[in-house]
Amino acid sequence: TESLSELLLQRIRKEMHLEEANENLGRSREDLRALAGRLLLAKEEENRRLARELHDVFSQKLAVLALEAAAIDKKQSLSSTALRESLQRFGNEIGRLATDVHQLSRELHPSIIDDLGLIAALRAECATFSIQHGISAEFFTEVPDSFPADISLSLYRIAQESLWNVAKHAQAQNVRLAIAEGDGQVILIVEDDGIGFDLNRVKGKGSLGLVSIEERARLLGGSFVIQSQPGKGTKVEVRIPLPHRGV
Repeated sequence: TESLSELLLQRIRKEMHLEEANENLGRSREDLRALAGRLLLAKEEENRRLARELHDVFSQKLAVLALEAAAIDKKQSLSSTALRESLQRFGNEIGRLATDVHQLSRELHPSIIDDLGLIAALRAECATFSIQHGISAEFFTEVPDSFPADISLSLYRIAQESLWNVAKHAQAQNVRLAIAEGDGQVILIVEDDGIGFDLNRVKGKGSLGLVSIEERARLLGGSFVIQSQPGKGTKVEVRIPLPHRGV
């Protein structure tokens, strides 16, 4: 009887230790997710600061240099052909550098969201994507552009990451991006007609792009679903709950 009691006590202790270990593991996972969320927010804030500095400081200085080069060019004698050509090349290089700085600023933080809202930013992103990658990108929406700033930025980044995945992996001819609202949620869908892939083979590989999308959705209490089959394209769907809006 004593040995049976001891075995029961040992079993109870082991179960208690196991339960405690599971609780500790759960807390550790939550701590890691919270840390990942803080790092993501900190990165976006730093991107915003750098983008503002690039735009406000470097872009303006480059614009002034371009104007000065053009002014010097106009003052030169028509006979100084070599000097005029050098100044023109100088001005053209400044213009290209200004364009590159503007593009880098836009990638760091899309100021168009702050100025014109999410819908305009997504429409512009699709247009830029089509030009850069030669893939037709259509944008559909019927929702008002009145989302909170954190939701707008996250949805934009998710759309951006999804389009990048299409360009990099899908071998698609067309991609469709749609945003809708219903049941207290905003729904973002990115669907392509590319080669697709086997989800079972990808699971567990920890693609940084997919992890980033899932983490951004989770931070806002949302969900992320991806559907794909070889030869049948890929569909990404993200749902984010919206805060209650005042009447």
